[in-house]
Parts: sequence; structure tokens; C-alpha cells
Amino acid sequence: MSAEITLFVSPTAGRGRGAHAAQPAASALRGAGFSLRTVVGADAAPARLRAAVREGTLEAAGITACADGGPMGPLPVTALCVPAAVRVLS
Repeated sequence: MSAEITLFVSPTAGRGRGAHAAQPAASALRGAGFSLRTVVGADAAPARLRAAVREGTLEAAGITACADGGPMGPLPVTALCVPAAVRVLS
């Protein structure tokens, strides 16, 4: 089982260099054996908020939640973040 990492990407960082650095960084992390999820945001504030949230609920009428490529069921869905369940590199 590989460790899971979330890569936060700001495409406008470094005058656009953030967008160009994301793919090589993702490839290197995958090559090192990590399971990777990429989150794109405009700046660091949303990334910090996403990393700090313990629990979140998604609600919308007529939408089916999916996980691992398959349907889970209709919204609302609440997700709980478990401390130390994944490693975050920044």
C-alpha cells in the first residue's frame, strides 16, 4: 500500500510557474510510490482551509456522490478527516 499525498497547486504562483511545476512534481511523487490527489486553487488561503477542515458536508439536489470511480449514493455526504491518516508535504 502506498502513502497518499495531496498536492496543492496554485497555477498563478511564481508568475505562472506553479502551473508548469505541478506536472513534474506529480510525476516525481508518483514515481516515488505515492498515491496522489491534486487540488488546484487560486492561492494559499483556500489550500490552508482545505488542509485544516476536519469535517465537511456536500449537499445538492439530484447529485450522486462517487468514490473510487463508482457511485456511493445521493447527496448529502459528510466526510471526516482522520488525523495522521495521510501525510501532507508542502
